[in-house]
Amino acid sequence: MRVQVVVGGTTYCATMTVATQTILWTSFNTACWDNTGTALTGAPNTVTIEFEVSSGPTVGIFDFCVTAISFQ
Repeated sequence: MRVQVVVGGTTYCATMTVATQTILWTSFNTACWDNTGTALTGAPNTVTIEFEVSSGPTVGIFDFCVTAISFQ
């Protein structure tokens, strides 16, 4: 699963590797799948947050719940 933030029209993403996770702003990258893109340097003033779940060739069920989002 990826968390994406859109800052000024540019989409940055970070890959979640565990169920409960803290993601630093500097972990967001324009190419998070291989970290070859541009990384955020810190917390933006305005941000849109999106969640992306990749799918495979078979249909599956994915359930998640966001319990907190904090900006530090």
